Amino acid sequence: PESSPSGGCGGGSDNTKKTSDRPRAKLAETPLSCSEWLAAALVSSGVTHVYGGHGGALVPLVNAVVDNPNLTWVCTRNEANASLMAAAHAKLTGNLACVMATSGPGATNLTTGLMDAALDRVAVIAVTGLKPRAGMHYSEFQDVDQSRLFAAGGINPSTDVPAPEALAPLLRDAISTAMTRRTCVHLAIPVDVQAAPSPIQSEFCAANANLRIAPTHVDPETLDAVAKHLPAPRGAGGFRRIVIAAGLRAVGAGRAITRLAEMLHAPIIYRLDAKGVVDETHPLAFGVVGVHGKPGLEAAASIISTSELVLSLGVDDNTLLLCNLAGLQIRPMIEFEPDACAVVTRYKADFTVIGNIGDACDGLADRLATMLPQHGEPGEPGEQGEPHDLSQLAPPGSLERRESSPDALWGLLHGGSWRKLLDFKGVRYQSALHNYDHRFVHPATVLSEVTAHLRGEAGGAGEKAEAAAAGAASTATAAAADADAEGGGGGDRGGGGEGGGTPGGGVDTVIAVDTGDITLWSSLCLSLPQGARVLSSERLGTMGYSLCAGVAATLARPSPARTVVVAGDGGIQMTLVEMSTFVQHKRPGDALVVIVFDNSMLGRVAFGFVGSKGCELEGPDFVALAKAYGGDGVRVGDRKGPLEDGEVARGVVTAMAATGLFVLHVMIDPELKADMAKFTDESIALMESG
Repeated sequence: PESSPSGGCGGGSDNTKKTSDRPRAKLAETPLSCSEWLAAALVSSGVTHVYGGHGGALVPLVNAVVDNPNLTWVCTRNEANASLMAAAHAKLTGNLACVMATSGPGATNLTTGLMDAALDRVAVIAVTGLKPRAGMHYSEFQDVDQSRLFAAGGINPSTDVPAPEALAPLLRDAISTAMTRRTCVHLAIPVDVQAAPSPIQSEFCAANANLRIAPTHVDPETLDAVAKHLPAPRGAGGFRRIVIAAGLRAVGAGRAITRLAEMLHAPIIYRLDAKGVVDETHPLAFGVVGVHGKPGLEAAASIISTSELVLSLGVDDNTLLLCNLAGLQIRPMIEFEPDACAVVTRYKADFTVIGNIGDACDGLADRLATMLPQHGEPGEPGEQGEPHDLSQLAPPGSLERRESSPDALWGLLHGGSWRKLLDFKGVRYQSALHNYDHRFVHPATVLSEVTAHLRGEAGGAGEKAEAAAAGAASTATAAAADADAEGGGGGDRGGGGEGGGTPGGGVDTVIAVDTGDITLWSSLCLSLPQGARVLSSERLGTMGYSLCAGVAATLARPSPARTVVVAGDGGIQMTLVEMSTFVQHKRPGDALVVIVFDNSMLGRVAFGFVGSKGCELEGPDFVALAKAYGGDGVRVGDRKGPLEDGEVARGVVTAMAATGLFVLHVMIDPELKADMAKFTDESIALMESG
């Protein structure tokens, strides 16, 4: 059954183990070193893997991690990638994650991943090595003031450990901060302190800090007040234009969110990291909002800009939902968070609901059931007499873009006929399949085939998408929309959370999405079952993140585990050395499927900014590279002739059936552009920068 978050340190499903459920650090009969005690403290705090790079200033710590039977040491090829793996691990599991690095460039390389964790609000502790205390701040080699460096970027606390006696209280403060505030913290430990005997031999005292801030129940009086606030004023009809927005901390509450949305006849939008929180074939699932700091998808932009109230469920940054381009709030909000530490106070909220988000949605739906008007059977005319002519929702015949009509859409929703949306291709996903060179593969073709595989419908969706692409008159998710109609409107398919489906099915497969045009294509063309998980670098927008996240997502779960990495040729080349890390650490049955969309350019820069130059890229044969790393792969699409019948479907089926490392090298048209939807706002003029 589904579980919703109730104060986990990284958001997502409430996978945080109670202290009593975690492996107990077995303290040795002989006195522990500071490094051995720290390793035991990490175990008590829920850490299972330590990602990092090695070096002379880290030897005692790494030795202690390797010797601890409850920790797995993952030595990456670059510390920057280790920090991204730790951030992804924390985001997926909701638990504290750990990264380690040696002094000098080992530590400075961590910067990107630590900032990624801090901006996306997940709990990570970074531990770095320093020169011996007697040699600090004047040595010639690798002597960097790491704590000041990270503190300048907003990592707090970020401090040196001056003596063995200071390790326990500083670690206590750092870990309790990371777990309760969902942030990144840093300790720099001189190598002689690491090797010194620990003055503390007892177990760690801050291991369950995050559990103490989670309320045991949602305040019923607050739910009563919210329920009275939601219906439209008397005489104005039964419904307001309400949008439900789900973020990372709402993952796991999909069933309750869907129930509330059906009660309010409200569309559901979600951040990319929450894609899969509800079944995307459900007619009220309107797709991803927030791609590179913009709405991203046209349906989401249209529905937000015409809404009257936003229900924000575990969304970390509500700027896109509430504000104009000047950053000023123009829409009211009711916010739902698992605990008070998760509340962001930048914007005004009419109400703040604290507690388990799934319980809050269920409690609200129970109250609304007796308050809101009831309509006839789904698909029958509603009491407000809204039109059921779906052609009003978008003008026919446009090959480049099909604009939605927000008023007609809201009328359909409030008329009680929202299931009619299943019959309309393109309300939720507005980007069109452009004319493109058929020597190449359209991203929609591949991603629709992946969707079909995750839903157990492989062998057909991609072919439909190819046929739609050839006509250039259908939307980019025609295949997913066909699956909608066949699926009957989205129930709790596969249950919620991992393990709800068949082994290797959609809810057992994590999707790691990179930054670039591929972010838009993935948001648009993947239609995931409820309970599936997506990992992305939401706020920092780190290229190369997806492969690092894919490695961590595979290793963080029980074997056999499968992760699908979706990346462009530019992003994958930034971190591709970590294919070797996966091959070294994979367990029997583990699978890392890396889909590389190759257009030989930085597409988001080339297409997103007028006059941009220097975006061309030359890349390797990614299949040959996979084989060199001990994996396998297939290339689809070719610049010499048209695609063979079934070529894409065969490639995806082969990739999804593989174990170990497998690369699907997809050649796409360099002229194919992913359209980015934006808000129309004339109140302020800003130069494009992302």
